Amino acid sequence: MFEPLPVSEIEAGVKRIKEKKNKDLGKIIPLIMKDIDAGRTVKQIAERHRISGKLAEEITRMYLTHPGIDTEGIRQRIEG
Repeated sequence: MFEPLPVSEIEAGVKRIKEKKNKDLGKIIPLIMKDIDAGRTVKQIAERHRISGKLAEEITRMYLTHPGIDTEGIRQRIEG
């Protein structure tokens, strides 16, 4: 069989995944904001950026209902 990884290694891996996700989200939000301004639908945005419809809808809703919100504000709200 195999020997399980120590908890510290698992936690470190989870942290790296979260950091990558946050970095990717920080890159994609401004692109989504431009797509919203261009009049693209949530479905088009989701397909174009290969994200879930739920995430595309959430970003779109925040951008449209919070005038002046920036990329960092949207990212922080998504991450909770």
